[in-house]
Order: sequence, then structure tokens, then C-alpha cells
Amino acid sequence: MPASGSDKARVRSATEWKPLCAGARQYLSAGAWQSVHDLLWPAISSHWIAAEIPPHAVEGLCLLLSACARLNHRDHLRTGVPWVRDAIDAGQVRDPEALALATLTLAQEETRGGRYARAAFLLDALETEILPRTAPATRARLALLQARIAAVRGDEDAAERWGLAAARHASDAGSEIFKGDAYALLAIVARRKGALAEANRLYAQAAQHYWQAGDVAGHTTVLLNRGWAVGLIGLLPHARRLFEEAQIQADALQRTTTALLAKLGLGWVAVRGGELQEGRRRLLAAWRAARRMALPREEGLACEYLAECYLLAGEAQKAARAIRCGGRIAARLAPDGDLAIELELRKATLALVLGQPREAVAVAWRARRRAASAGARWEAAQAWRLIGTALARAGRARGAARAFGRAQTGLAEMGELLERRVTAAWLRVLASPSAAGPHGSPGAEDLGRGSGARALRFWLEHPLLGPYAREARFSDAQASQVERGARPVPSASNLPGATRSTPHPIWGSIGFVSRSRAVHQVLHLVETYAPSPLPALILGESGTGKDLIAQGVHALSGQPGRYVAVNCAAARKDLFAVELFGARRGAYTGATENRDGLAVAAEGGTLFFDEIADLELEAQGFLLRFLDSGEVRPIGATRSRQVATRIVAATCADLAALVAEGRFRPDLYGRLAGLVVRMPPLRERLEDLAPIIGAIWAREGGVGESEEIFDERVLAALREWHWPGNVRELRHAVQRGMLYARTHGEAAAGEQLIAWVAALSHGAAAPGTPPPPAAVPAPSRRRRGDWDAGELTEVLERAGGRVAEAAKILGLSRSHAYRLYRQLQSDGEANTAGEEPRAGRQV
Repeated sequence: MPASGSDKARVRSATEWKPLCAGARQYLSAGAWQSVHDLLWPAISSHWIAAEIPPHAVEGLCLLLSACARLNHRDHLRTGVPWVRDAIDAGQVRDPEALALATLTLAQEETRGGRYARAAFLLDALETEILPRTAPATRARLALLQARIAAVRGDEDAAERWGLAAARHASDAGSEIFKGDAYALLAIVARRKGALAEANRLYAQAAQHYWQAGDVAGHTTVLLNRGWAVGLIGLLPHARRLFEEAQIQADALQRTTTALLAKLGLGWVAVRGGELQEGRRRLLAAWRAARRMALPREEGLACEYLAECYLLAGEAQKAARAIRCGGRIAARLAPDGDLAIELELRKATLALVLGQPREAVAVAWRARRRAASAGARWEAAQAWRLIGTALARAGRARGAARAFGRAQTGLAEMGELLERRVTAAWLRVLASPSAAGPHGSPGAEDLGRGSGARALRFWLEHPLLGPYAREARFSDAQASQVERGARPVPSASNLPGATRSTPHPIWGSIGFVSRSRAVHQVLHLVETYAPSPLPALILGESGTGKDLIAQGVHALSGQPGRYVAVNCAAARKDLFAVELFGARRGAYTGATENRDGLAVAAEGGTLFFDEIADLELEAQGFLLRFLDSGEVRPIGATRSRQVATRIVAATCADLAALVAEGRFRPDLYGRLAGLVVRMPPLRERLEDLAPIIGAIWAREGGVGESEEIFDERVLAALREWHWPGNVRELRHAVQRGMLYARTHGEAAAGEQLIAWVAALSHGAAAPGTPPPPAAVPAPSRRRRGDWDAGELTEVLERAGGRVAEAAKILGLSRSHAYRLYRQLQSDGEANTAGEEPRAGRQV
């Protein structure tokens, strides 16, 4: 990259550098990192080649390196940072703005290397009279770095003060990016203080600012940090999904550090959920990657989580080595920071494993004092729980009860769900051993709810964690009973993942039925965020009910406006602006009257963009402009008007992959992904077959009960099919059964459906049945655009040339089928124009 454009590079004077730096600062405030690089690199390249930076170019170099840090240009950072250091040491930097930026650049590099004390020294060395003479955006960045260093070093109060200062400076600068950074940092501080509900609220604010700025990287960081917050609450399945989404987006953006932290989070969640082998595999891989990338804090976190994994697996020697390794890193980075306190707690657990309860109490007590002085409520509650466990193992029931009581109070104040039940079980057993039930099995009040039951069972039965012996086992049916003894915590009830027993009745009214736990979690997530103005992005295969989810978002939002759907697969780029914004009479040929666009029609309601991935790049620009400003100007009009509407988009494509390929705008993706909802396919929730069949039967006017045809034998056969068309394909199966029953009876219809599924599975037509879609490939081939041209042509011929009928045979939506056949047609025209056809061509 440095060599490109070097022949045309020329040395610029100090006067020429001023407008360049002013423009770069504006780009930085907007989060346009690539634009900063493209603006400054041609000007800096001549100095880069000469390996000599004049004083008047230092400010531009620092702005360039700031963008390079966000863009992960490690080669530029390795070369440019020493030049900045030499310029400061030589006293060549005197301008306040340039000096502040240069100091910030050096401090950021020290922070990346884990040298927090050195970074803090550099920032503190800035003279107080210099800061008021710098730009608000620069002051915001300096305060953000001060806050991060204070948080890592365990000074949560200082981190909060600097974070609030950063938010004020970012507001003065009008920078949505830096406001998002400030709120994300304040959320981290709140999380470490144990204010988990407050942390979740701050993360939502940060996500809103990142969305307004179109910063996908910032949104990815929020996903990652919300994973930690939700995991600390005890909602492990939801935390796992957040970490997985963060890893996917970080990999697409090539943000290696963020992807590594997401992998650490996945390992941590696995260990907390009792999946020790999976957790060990993930954490060892993350530890090796952190060492290879020279990231000391991430390496220390991996050591801490590995130590916990080894302790729970009873491998004391490996745990001791991991604790020593992490302890050395923590002592070098921040002796009083959160990592050092958490490793002290692992030492207490190790003493408990070695049969030294007195030593465990002493170490945990020391960690509790350090946590209290640092304001780390989570670590303090952990210390009390460990003290209670050690005292209980030593037979000191009264002291153990007091310690568990303190832990229970702290966990309840934070809104934690998992460990609060464990401490409650300990308190009941200590108060009355018979409360545990016969043979040491837990009482009904100890049992978890939903998908967290497995993790709770692991905690209750583990000799280091819970009051019940490992030999005591209880069934999944028992484990899914509702907890009876504990009162719900109000602060946790509003968080994503804190689910009720049944979804909102609105889903039944719009025709969405499900028994699947995974789908219920999706519905509860939608119910949590539906009243907010955040845009929603719904992902899932064709036929999974994305349009119904969008209707549910609108119905639950409480907005009085209309629900308006836009089929992006059928949208043409030259007409999309007219459809979206409207047109005035005479604006183009055929515009004989004034016409309002879909944005105006959805004012005060919801605008749903179906198959958003099929929107052409130019049309994506029109939509991005509307999302940025909320302004609507009809084609041919001279004035704009503000329109407030909720934006919901859906697609069956992998948008992150399309962004990486340059086929979808990353800034549009960042604005759409305020709330990401993933719909599981029907093959992953086969328990929904019966209720969906019943709902389709009633909607299609079926006579009698659906069970007369779809009995257990038929349902068992249907479960053997992988349903590439999902619910849409299932509806065709129900309609086939209804039609066959009218002429042959219910029993014959059931037998015909069993034969039909067998024919689908084996690729042979059953006697007396319509030709099945035998050519439909396995689910692994159901990726967007991965269809064989010969297969599509064959199905279209069987459908008599009718694309709508071919869509039914293929199990696709009409829009998806029309798109495939349009592409097939364009490929055929290209072949006739001279392109050599290729065998087995994929569409």
C-alpha cells in the first residue's frame, strides 16, 4: 500500500496541511476511517518514502495513524508511531492540537501493548492549559483512553468520571461515533460494578449512536460487550448467541482482536454452563491466539477462564499453572485491576479443591476486601459465595449461612439469575437439611426454567459449587419446572432473554404458532425491543416466517401508523426512489399526478423491506440517505419533509458475507442491524410440525380435525424430511393432504403423505402422486444462488412454464423463484452473445 501513488506524491507545505487536517478531523468524528486514510495518505506518502516527517506534518500523521488503528493497518502503525515519538522527544511538536494528537497516538500504542502505567503517565503529562485549546473530538478521545486505562487498572470511579467527560466532549463535537464509544465504556464500568441492568441500558444507547453513525465495527463491539453482561446475569443461551453474532461480524470486518474476545466469551459461557470439554477447547485456542498476537490482557483472561475450567474438572495442577501464568500478566498490567481480583478468587477455589477450606476462606476474604475497595460488586459477591462454600465444607453452618446471605443480597441487587438460585439452595439446605428432599436431591424450588436448567443442574450438583452430591440426578422434566421459592428481580425482567412462560398473545392473532423453546426466545427478544425505535434485521431461510415477525414488531410497537411492505427482489434501481419517496406530476414521462411514496404511507408506523439483500447498490444509497436524515423529497419536488417510521428488514442471505464481498453497503448494514433476529429453520424445530399443521388446517378451511390425517404415523414420516422450503413447503403438504382426503378419505390421505415423504427422501415418485420435487438438494445446498441451471429449467418445464407453480415445487417464495429465473434468463442471453456455456452451472 505505501508504494501506491508514490510517483505522484509531492511534499506539501504547512499551509496546505491545515485544510487536510481539518477535513480528516471531520471524517474521524463521523467514523469515516477509510476516508481519513484516503485523504491523508497521498499527502503523507512522500514523507513516508523519505522516512522523515517534518513538524508541520505530525498532526496529519497522527490523524492517519488513528484511522489505521481502526482499519487494522499494523504495518503503518509499526512504522509511524516511532516517528511520532521522535518528533515529541526532539521538541518539534508545539501546536496544542498536534501535541495532543501525538500524545494520544503514543498512549494508544502503549495501551495496545498492555503498558497501562506508561500510557497513563503520557496522558497525565499533557499540560492543563493545552487541553482547552484542542478540538472537542480530540478531548473526547483523550478522555476515552483515560477511562479505559482506569477501568483496566481497577479504578471504576475514575473510569466513570472520564467516561462521562468523554460523552460531554463527544456531544460538543457532534460525533455519534465517540458518543457510542463513551456509552459503551460507561456500560463496561456499570457491568464491572455489578449494575447489570444499567449496563444493558447503556449498551442499547451505544448501539443507537453506532447505528446513527453507520459504524458496523462499533455495533460489533456492543454485541460483544452485551454478551458479557447477559452472561453475568445468567442468561447463557442468549449470551452465546450474542458472542456468535459478534464473532461472525468481527471476522467479516477482519477485526482480529474483537473476534478473539468473542471466542473467549464462547469458552467462558461453555464453562459456566458445565460444558467443560467444549470450554477447554475454545479457551486453549484463544489463549494460543492471544500469545501469538501479543495481546497480554486477552491472554490473562484466557488463563483465568482456563483455571476455572480446570478447577471444575478437578485438574488442580493445570489450574495452578494457569493461575500463575495469569497472575504474572495481571501483576504487570494492573495489580489492583479486575483481572487480578478474579485470579485471587481462583486461588481460593484452588485451595478448596486441595481440601484447605481455612486457606480458601482467607484468600477469598482478601479478594473481597480488594473488590470492595475497587467497587467491583460482582467480584465481591463471588468472594462471599466462595467463603460460604468453604465454611459449609468445614461444617461451620452458621458462618456459611451469613456468607451466602451476603452473596444472595449482592446477586439479587445486580439482577443475576443463575448463582442466585444456587445460593438460595445453599441457604435452604443449611437451614434445614431435609429441605433438599430424600437422598440429597434438590427440592422443586431449586429447579431452573427453560434452557438454563442444564447449567443450573451442573451448579447444584458440582461439589465445588452447589449443595447436592454429584450422584444426585434429576430429570429434564423436573429441571424445567418453574422456580417457586424466589421472587423475580424487577431489573432483570426487562432484559433480553428474561423470558415469560408463554409468548405474547399477539403472535397467535397474526398466525404465528410455535412450541419451540428457541423460537420462544426469539419472540421474547422481539417483544422486549419492539416498543423502541431501533431498526430490526430479521435473518432466516425462505419460509421461516420472517414477514410474520415483522408484522409482530409492528403490532407490538404501539405505533398508530400503517405497516407497509416493500418487495426489494422486485425493485428496480431506476424506480426505487419513486416507490420510496414518491413523485410530483410531470417529474418524468408518465407521471400524470402527484404520488406519495411508501415512506409517507408508513409514517408513524413500520416500513418493512423484504429480501433487502436483493436491493441494488444504487438503490441501497437511496435507502441509506433516508435512514440517515429521515427526510423525504418526492422526485420533482423542491422541498423535503421529515418522516418518522420504524424500519424492519429481512433477508435469507448472509449479509455479513455480502458486505465482505462488496455487494452490500457496510454503512447500510450497520444502520439496519439495530436488533438482529435469527429465525431457526423448521428442521431445527420439528416439535412445531403439529401446531403449524393445525393452524394451516384451520386457516385453509379444513373439515374436522387435522389429526384425522396427520396422526402420529404421518407426523413421524414428516419429521424425516428436511423441509428446505420450511413452513411454506409444509403448507403445500397440508393442502395436498386436504385435497386428497376429499376424494379418497382421511386414511388414504395419510398413507399418500407417507409415500410422498418417502419419495422425496429417495428421489422416486410414489404411485398415483404428483411429481415431487425430487431434484431438490439437501439443506446444505440451500444457500442463496446455489441452484443448478438444469434443475431450475426442468422444474419450470414440469410447472408448464409458470414460475409461481415452480416456486411451489421448489419450496421457495415467489420473489426468490422469480429472481432465480431472471438470473437464469440473463445467463442464457449472455451465452447466446458468445459466452461459452459451462456444464453444471450454478445460479
